[in-house]
Amino acid sequence: MEDETPLLARARRGDREAFWELVEPNLLRVRRLLVRMTGSREEAEDLCQESVLKAMRAVRDFRGGSRFSTWFYRIALNAALSAKSARRDVAVDSGKLDLLPPDAGRADLRSSYATVPPSASVEAHESHSALRTALQSLPPRQRAVVLLRIEEELPFAEVAERLDLTVGAVKAHFWQATQKLRAVMAPSVASEG
Repeated sequence: MEDETPLLARARRGDREAFWELVEPNLLRVRRLLVRMTGSREEAEDLCQESVLKAMRAVRDFRGGSRFSTWFYRIALNAALSAKSARRDVAVDSGKLDLLPPDAGRADLRSSYATVPPSASVEAHESHSALRTALQSLPPRQRAVVLLRIEEELPFAEVAERLDLTVGAVKAHFWQATQKLRAVMAPSVASEG
């Protein structure tokens, strides 16, 4: 959105249509991130709704120091991080790390394995499972950095903006996370040759 200032001004005055015009283009990406952060579509949906309500209540105080989408994304990430710290046993899901897209049906499942030798599909599943476990072991902030950098393909500067961190802090979190992932994944990779 090139110039969101008029919409933002209307949203600050309580215009819900203007607010939704600002929020709607961001909902899919925010939902996707929340699913990956929480590992649960239901919890992600709850957090997404919570984030919309928080943004709606706080839009009057938003001064436009960043884009609305960045501000809204940060609200959602903070909600996910708070939920994670409240409940430490949350699983992680990552679309690019999944063997199949989340909306794949049974026919897709059968066809995806039709051309893959059974041993290869078992190895891929085991690698995927090990990676999922490794991601789950990361602290929430590091997991958020990894997902935004790799999954969303965002540059470090934008990850920093969305997480309200410095670029240096984001790079440090990313480096620490990749070192942990390498250490956890090393036995799995070595056994696969």
